[in-house]
Amino acid sequence: MPLNPQIGADGRIIPHDDPEIAAESWLIRHINPDVHVCEDENLGRRRISSAAFSATTGDPDYGMSVDLGQLLVGAGLSEDARVPPGFGAVRLRVARVRVLALRIGSDPTLGAHAQHGQVWDVKSTKRSKIRQIVEGWVVELIGVAL
Repeated sequence: MPLNPQIGADGRIIPHDDPEIAAESWLIRHINPDVHVCEDENLGRRRISSAAFSATTGDPDYGMSVDLGQLLVGAGLSEDARVPPGFGAVRLRVARVRVLALRIGSDPTLGAHAQHGQVWDVKSTKRSKIRQIVEGWVVELIGVAL
């Protein structure tokens, strides 16, 4: 099921919340162990930091890059198909992300793959809330707590 987001005059996808992205489907967020993992003295181990759920630096629409699970499945790919070697990845339920007043849409522009999407409006106040709704690993980083 290809989605057809609108493209603005600047060549960027116009932020939107696409109703074709099913509430029960998954978003896959890649976790870079060099940037998105921190030591937690309270837990006594490493964990995913809220910085892992930040918008792309400089993005005026506060977009956070994700893979759209339903498009991966529709293309016959596994949830981990686009995760770079050495990275981890976590699963977020679309419905739970939308409860945070965030918009979710397809964003295959600028050389990204067809299953690439964005979660828009991810300002710093939303990062820890997103981390709290992670439902599990797609690709686990050994020794790192959710």
